[in-house]
Amino acid sequence: MILQNQSLIVKITVGLVGIIAFIVVASVGRNFLYPLFIGVLFSYLLFPISYQLEKKRVPRTLAIIISILFGISVIGGILFFLYNRLTFFLADFQAIKANAMVSLEIIQNKVETIFGISVGSQKQWMRDNLNKMLETGAGNIQSALSATTTTIFTFGILPVYVFFMTFYRNKFRNFVLMITPNGKHAATKKVMDQLSDVTRKYIGGVVAVVMILCVLNSLGLWIVGIKYAIMFGILSALMNLIPYFGTLIGASIPLTFTLLSGTPEKAIGVLILFMIIQFTENNILTPNITGGSVQINPFFTIIGIVLGGMLWGIPGMLVAIPLLGTLKIIFENIDAFHPYAFLMGVSGPRKYIKIKKSPKQEEQQAA
Repeated sequence: MILQNQSLIVKITVGLVGIIAFIVVASVGRNFLYPLFIGVLFSYLLFPISYQLEKKRVPRTLAIIISILFGISVIGGILFFLYNRLTFFLADFQAIKANAMVSLEIIQNKVETIFGISVGSQKQWMRDNLNKMLETGAGNIQSALSATTTTIFTFGILPVYVFFMTFYRNKFRNFVLMITPNGKHAATKKVMDQLSDVTRKYIGGVVAVVMILCVLNSLGLWIVGIKYAIMFGILSALMNLIPYFGTLIGASIPLTFTLLSGTPEKAIGVLILFMIIQFTENNILTPNITGGSVQINPFFTIIGIVLGGMLWGIPGMLVAIPLLGTLKIIFENIDAFHPYAFLMGVSGPRKYIKIKKSPKQEEQQAA
């Protein structure tokens, strides 16, 4: 009994040390690690293009370069469009600001009527918090400027990662097989095939859902009568790259703009619109396009997103789900880690559940 307790303590200690080591390494090496993982995701996303070109006898190097240029063109086109729309938005900023001040005064008067808080007290509270925001913002701007070189290098190295990961894909696979014992080659190939299939389906599915939401959001906001409907529709759709929290963040952008514009009836329309879109995405788009390929339960999904955001910011939130899916597949194929795969999954096969029966239950079953 004592030996069993000591063994359990050792396992718990090793597990905690491993988790702490992972967090430390992920935090210290964030500028190296998260571009690497994002590069892996982009290589899976662009691989079908280069693979189809290779099937048509295009040299691998040229096929990969064409696929990367296509990806850069799409992303660059979206960013250019948003920048172009943003210039028109900033041109109307003074009018938006005037409407926002009028709306704010109406809200302050209603707060004073309902809650008895004077307008002067509200203005003082807003002034104090605004000063704090400005002080914090100045510090953030200074930090951002100091990190500009690192940020440019980080995103500039992504195409290089994507190129070499795609070019040397067979080398990486053969390397894993070379370091695997001969008797485990079949199981290792199975795991690698599962990882490749799940990652490709998830990334492709998420991008497809975002593209559909760009159209639905823009069309819906245009019907409601929101100015800059396409810009807000695309921004809101891009936020859906972040699971669970993305729809809430995306909806808050046009909703805040509408409230500050002094049109509360349109704000209600925006709220209803995004409730409908949220229902459509959760029950129609995501289940049929991504097909629940990752199969991670909501609890661990939220934990992964929060932890990824704490360690790597927005990039960490983007790569959290594929990383959890990778861990789950590995756990599913190692007997000792089956309970962890069951814990992370939506549901578990019976083989994961081992119920220890008491001697009395065994005697009754035998009888």
